[in-house]
Amino acid sequence: MNLVKYFENRVYQNPQKPFLVEEIGGEVKRELTYQKTWDGLCNVANNLGQSHLRPQERVAVILPNSPELIMVWFGVNAVGAVACMLEPI
Repeated sequence: MNLVKYFENRVYQNPQKPFLVEEIGGEVKRELTYQKTWDGLCNVANNLGQSHLRPQERVAVILPNSPELIMVWFGVNAVGAVACMLEPI
């Protein structure tokens, strides 16, 4: 079982449970549930699939640490591609 499939199983078990919590200055800025995170990664995966990305191709990802970074990483992996994480300047 790969990590995306494992996450999908967790979504079905606990769709409304918090998965990602973004804090800034000790205060919660955003909280995403398993379902919201799954919806985001599926959106990324669908868009990548429509762009004819093939398995094992590399995708440069330049994002700050954020919930979107996690969704993109999962989405890239969902289509079998490889996320190449680059630090934004």
